[in-house]
Amino acid sequence: MYLNLGATSAVAVILLHTSSAFLLCQRAENGSIVPGASPVHYASNSTDHVFTIECLDMYPNPCVIDSYCGIKAKGRFKTKLSDSAHISFNVTNHFDDGRTGGLSGEDDLCNWENIVQNSTKQCPPREGNATVTWTVLLLGGWLPEARYEVQVKVTDGDETVVDLWTDFEMKFKDGYYLNSNPGVDS
Repeated sequence: MYLNLGATSAVAVILLHTSSAFLLCQRAENGSIVPGASPVHYASNSTDHVFTIECLDMYPNPCVIDSYCGIKAKGRFKTKLSDSAHISFNVTNHFDDGRTGGLSGEDDLCNWENIVQNSTKQCPPREGNATVTWTVLLLGGWLPEARYEVQVKVTDGDETVVDLWTDFEMKFKDGYYLNSNPGVDS
């Protein structure tokens, strides 16, 4: 069963725009793997993408429930994007007992991503080099321990800006809720 949250709800619950420390870029061994320190792959032919990613890092890697997970992508926009560029996502979680769940949504690109060009926030982005960052707050009340498949696609009209996919397992840090009170029985 999928929960389709409206753009406002999804943004308020899932994403907060902040900056964070990131790992150094690493060279990709396989053409389908996005270069950098993350489990992210291209979901479609990256030579057709408007945003060419030089490096995409995720911190921490893997992400931990009840904490922030940051993403930083460095690359180049081949062309200027329009105000109508948008992002869509699909998240599916797979539980050990075979159950699945998930959520999906879409919104204007500029509501989700922090794009910096020439030391200035710029959205929609212009042609040229850019650093794209976003930070996700992984709320334990919303996200269970499971294996997650995530697909994120950014489009501008008929053009694919970037199309990414990842699959990873996410757990609570040290097996307990970070906001719990150790030593107190529930």
